[in-house]
Amino acid sequence: MNDYIYAIYDRLSASYGSPFAACNDMVAARLALMIKGGYNKAFDGLYRIGIFSNSSGEIEGCDPVNISDTVEEVLEMLKSVQEKQEEKHDE
Repeated sequence: MNDYIYAIYDRLSASYGSPFAACNDMVAARLALMIKGGYNKAFDGLYRIGIFSNSSGEIEGCDPVNISDTVEEVLEMLKSVQEKQEEKHDE
């Protein structure tokens, strides 16, 4: 099974933070919020930067793929998923 590798871009330091792995973009978004300690204006982007193979330990990089630009965008993504889950539960 593969995980994706993500990094948070911080405009104030003009650099990407340490990479972390997650199974999908939504989990990465939640982890990004936890890493940044919740709402933080220094959060300027969540990027998918590679793939990690859990079976071989190999890492394959890729050009950064923007997942989200702001904390607000991440919160909207998570809210949308939660609403869809609640709709399914109500059916």
